[in-house]
Amino acid sequence: MPADPNSKSPRTFQCRDLLWETFEKMAKDLECSVDYLLNESMRQYARSKNYGARRAPSQAPLSQNPERKAVAAQGGHATKNTAAPRIPPPPPRGASHAPPPPRASMPPPMPGAPSRTLKGVPGAAPTRPAILSILYNGEKFPVTKERFVLGRGRQTSDFTLKDPNVSRQHALIELQNGTYFMVDMGSTNGVEFKGQRVARKPIAEGDVYTICDHELVCTFR
Repeated sequence: MPADPNSKSPRTFQCRDLLWETFEKMAKDLECSVDYLLNESMRQYARSKNYGARRAPSQAPLSQNPERKAVAAQGGHATKNTAAPRIPPPPPRGASHAPPPPRASMPPPMPGAPSRTLKGVPGAAPTRPAILSILYNGEKFPVTKERFVLGRGRQTSDFTLKDPNVSRQHALIELQNGTYFMVDMGSTNGVEFKGQRVARKPIAEGDVYTICDHELVCTFR
């Protein structure tokens, strides 16, 4: 029988004091435990070296994690060094906009939406983006802002996913020149589309994006 991928055991290892203090500060700022940060750091490093499988389907919430492991110096024993995970900052606000995409890539207009004639151009109608909504757990959530943040933090996101594996500001739905984009905000576990991690992608009707174990369906209907 294979070992349980979610089982945990206390470990003793040597750690620099400054590094441990850094992890404690990060745990406080990110509203998680030091145990979680250490596990994430080791998991990410192993995955970067092509060791082990992807993250287990389910992990225990932070409230069930054991207390911080004891750190004791062991003379003559090998030292296990853990590096703090790199958490890139979100993209700066006010970044330069990309040039407008072709009309064919724009979301379809709202059914029955009134058209207006542009001044000086008879018969020309302005392009109006349809209203995007997210379908999640059987509920529909409209995207009401041009920069709509998805994440774990209740005060720092517009759509909250209660999962310790989700970053506080994980992803962003951004409206630019009539087109919605799904943007990864430098999260630890990323945003996937059809099994592939994406950094920035135009959103089309029926697109399904995966954030950790959460599926978000995008619709203009």
